[in-house]
Amino acid sequence: MDQTIGYVITIGALIMGVMFLTGHGGIFMKGGNEKARAERYDMKKVEKYSGIYLLALGVGSGADLFVSGLTEEIVYLVYVIVISVIYVAAMKVKCTRKEYKK
Repeated sequence: MDQTIGYVITIGALIMGVMFLTGHGGIFMKGGNEKARAERYDMKKVEKYSGIYLLALGVGSGADLFVSGLTEEIVYLVYVIVISVIYVAAMKVKCTRKEYKK
């Protein structure tokens, strides 16, 4: 099977993760209602947590390129779901500004 999409996801996630962690990922956060998002979230923390998430996704996707069994694919799927849930929870708990917490 062609694994090109796996390589694209892995390399893209790793590059974007490093960009976010070094403070150059703001270009990926453009669009939508930027003013409302900046009022609600601490954007430096959002960049940090997004970088960590993307690096974790890139590492998991890279590891998935070297496995072929059904069990390993299920483990990868569970891994992606777990880190995604942790990422969303971190956004809500750690990145929301205090005046917006309820």
